[in-house]
Amino acid sequence: MRTFLMDEYKFLDDSVKDNGNIICYYSDRLGYYHHSLSVSSLESFNEQRKCDYEKQFVVDGDIICHKEWFNHDKFLEKAFDEYNEHPMDITWDHRFYVVVRSYDGEAYAVNLCPRFYSPLVPGLDKDDIKQTIVPIKDLSDDYVLALTDSYILKRFSDCSSDVVKRENSVISTGATKYKIDESKISALRIIAFINSLRSKGYHNIVISFKNPMEGSALNWLKIHMHQVHGGNLGFFPIFIGHYEVRHSEDVVIARPEVARKYEKNGYLLLDYYDMINGKYVGVDFSPESKFVRKYK
Repeated sequence: MRTFLMDEYKFLDDSVKDNGNIICYYSDRLGYYHHSLSVSSLESFNEQRKCDYEKQFVVDGDIICHKEWFNHDKFLEKAFDEYNEHPMDITWDHRFYVVVRSYDGEAYAVNLCPRFYSPLVPGLDKDDIKQTIVPIKDLSDDYVLALTDSYILKRFSDCSSDVVKRENSVISTGATKYKIDESKISALRIIAFINSLRSKGYHNIVISFKNPMEGSALNWLKIHMHQVHGGNLGFFPIFIGHYEVRHSEDVVIARPEVARKYEKNGYLLLDYYDMINGKYVGVDFSPESKFVRKYK
């Protein structure tokens, strides 16, 4: 896959085999950044893109899924056109993921729209569909970059249109293109980071947020966090303006003076701008580390 950084008009890595697949990072006329993808041939994520996430800089935002989808793509399109509500049983991982490099520096595949085609998965309780976050080191070789001309990605985009949208310009290829706004990518990185911390035992987390335009910035963050949070992750982002006792499944986002009150009551304190600026990359979050003691 070729990777473009449009503002510099160059390939990031000319050694990559050119198979027509492209991921592009660009800004529009308003200054908003987007990740745009055009994937016309099947490409193993592990073989072609996994190692890119170990580099100092990577354009993340790959949309991946199990390769088995594309053995049934035309069949499912026909079944949809014929209004067949249960054309088959899905025996593979039905989830679609967006791959991001989290604010801890590690890469994760974050499942979006966890109910997507779940009624066709035998034994899956449709009332308990969990959003999943998988470290990319744990992905099998069965995952591929989702074909942007496929029926199944179109259906997924229809179900997750707050995040994954059709793209009509920027990359001049014959294939269909999709884009994910950088704001959604940032929100995905945050929930991947929080999920990682919770897996280390930190169930009480508060994020301190301060900005000269605090009200509008907080609303911006709130909207994007809720759009990428698919539920059943074990936590939910709560934006509050005063201290109150919360359940451990809440991640509190608050002004610095409120955040410090949570810190005094045993919460792990993170700073939003330190997080997005890479200050927590490589930090040891084990309970005995100096970093954690500093915030106790």
